[in-house]
Amino acid sequence: MVEQTKRRGNAAFEDWTQWLILVLVLGFGWVAMTTNVVSKGPSRARLEKARREVRAIHEAALLYRQHHGVVPTVGDLTTPDETGHVYIDASLIDPWGEEYDLVPAGRSRSQAEAVSAGPDGEFGTEDDLWYPDDAEETR
Repeated sequence: MVEQTKRRGNAAFEDWTQWLILVLVLGFGWVAMTTNVVSKGPSRARLEKARREVRAIHEAALLYRQHHGVVPTVGDLTTPDETGHVYIDASLIDPWGEEYDLVPAGRSRSQAEAVSAGPDGEFGTEDDLWYPDDAEETR
């Protein structure tokens, strides 16, 4: 009889530990899954932010060219001109910590394309973000 009680006690202990292990495994799995999903979210947000910013830089460059007759540099857009006008009143650093760039474009080089180095932080690679989007045809 004492032997049966011990078995029942051990069985209850084994059931309890199995449930605990199951809960821990499921808990760690959930944490791993949500961490993976959350880490992808900011990356998408960074891409969208960079896309908006290269477009704004491009549009500011067009306005600068219209006013001054020359294609600006990134520095021209953030420095007050002779009238005190600043075309972009913000830091021109992309979401990955690199400066945006303006590249003369078109046959006459009279326009500029705005570019971010993208997530890898290197210009001239596949993940660069250009505005206008069809910049590959004119580069």
